[in-house]
Amino acid sequence: VNSPPQIGSCPTDFTTIPNGNQFFVQFTTPSCSDPDGNAVTVTCNPATGSTVANFPGVITCICTDSSQASDSVACPVNQPPTVQCPADFSVTAPPLSTSTTAPFNTPQCVDNQQANFLATCTPSSGSPFNAGSNTVACTCTDSGGLTGSCTFVVTVLTVNSPPQIGPCPTDFNSVAFNNQFFLQFTTPSCTDPNGDAVTVTCNPAASSTVNNFPDVITCTCTDSSQATDSVACPVPNSPPQIGSCPTDFTTSPNGNQFFVQFTTPSCTDPNGDAVTVTCNPGAGSTVANFPGVITCICTDSSQASDSVACP
Repeated sequence: VNSPPQIGSCPTDFTTIPNGNQFFVQFTTPSCSDPDGNAVTVTCNPATGSTVANFPGVITCICTDSSQASDSVACPVNQPPTVQCPADFSVTAPPLSTSTTAPFNTPQCVDNQQANFLATCTPSSGSPFNAGSNTVACTCTDSGGLTGSCTFVVTVLTVNSPPQIGPCPTDFNSVAFNNQFFLQFTTPSCTDPNGDAVTVTCNPAASSTVNNFPDVITCTCTDSSQATDSVACPVPNSPPQIGSCPTDFTTSPNGNQFFVQFTTPSCTDPNGDAVTVTCNPGAGSTVANFPGVITCICTDSSQASDSVACP
């Protein structure tokens, strides 16, 4: 009576190498012995050294002797672990900060030959993440050396703080020129707590020429995120400027009095305000006593004044 052959145990050196959409399978074919000394043949499905379209969960090896008696062994094949990453998410950094920590649930690795275990993620949960998009890679490596991985994105949003413009300048100067005004002042400084680039614009601008003298100059600081800060600067009134003493004084006796005649001094205002010039005594007036000094005062519409005393 022919006794069936006896196939050996499953190999322990299974390797599966992805090759495009297929898998290259490599292992040591089990040994086989026949108690009757018959010749034996061992065939496995899939065979070692073969390429298969689908990952084999089980490799079956059959030993057949020359009398067609057989023995077989079914060998489970270690499959790569699988892992499912969390969905992409975003966190907001604290004000004035460009990074923050981002906790997440570390995904589990599912493997067909061992208990579930946690993936290794880089960066790990709770690590600091910089502003912008950060890719997290999670990898599972099982006891057989097979790996699975996935990725997700943590986006860090920042809270933009507006810039801070400096105080109004104190060096306003205006020069009247052909019915216009040339303005000169130092543009206010500006800083941004987030370190953004800033631009300061004033209306009207320093070193500009305007038709009408401004009562207020508004300066606005804008950062690269379009956040702004502004300051309204009242323009100080410049006093008028009275001309020099006239050179055509005449005094004519009129009985016991004196008739005074001269050209009233001119007056200009750098702010373009209306001005009034009054002299004491006034030109064309009659006085009881001969004036030793004639004082002329120029007053603008803001009540700023300039004067000249003419001997």
